Amino acid sequence: MAVKKSTAKSETAGTKSASVGKSEMSYTKAFSELQKIVEELENEEVEIDALVSRLQRAGVLLKICKSRLSATEAETEKLLAEIAE
Repeated sequence: MAVKKSTAKSETAGTKSASVGKSEMSYTKAFSELQKIVEELENEEVEIDALVSRLQRAGVLLKICKSRLSATEAETEKLLAEIAE
């Protein structure tokens, strides 16, 4: 994987969003930010110095998305069970 050595956009995006915690972010926002990180990585727009922090942020965002999906699935199953009674 080739990585660009200079892109200010990548580093500022990582710092700005790193402060958003798990309980504060919606699935849509987390997924959108995750997509941006993936695009940056695919387009080799991430500074080598920011690579680890971007990957760490992607991990946090994945956990948020999984958590939101699991919660939605559980609630949906509960509601469907109530309707079926």
